[in-house]
Amino acid sequence: MEVPAEADRLAAVKENVPQIWAAIASGNFYPSPSPMNCAICPYRSRCPALSESRASAALLNRALATSWWESRPEEAAAIKEEKNE
Repeated sequence: MEVPAEADRLAAVKENVPQIWAAIASGNFYPSPSPMNCAICPYRSRCPALSESRASAALLNRALATSWWESRPEEAAAIKEEKNE
């Protein structure tokens, strides 16, 4: 399938790709974590940015859960009671 391309955009890609590849090969690149990027990234198991975002997400989830329990004491007590039965 042929894809039309503008000559100036094609030239920019041809110029940028070798520079980007050289930076990645030398280890000089910065992660750009996002659900879409991280899902396909082969470095996610070693990524400090992903572990930081996981830690932040865990803190946020804990804070949200704590505020939910505190804002609904009757519902929280009923749920705790159900779990103990």
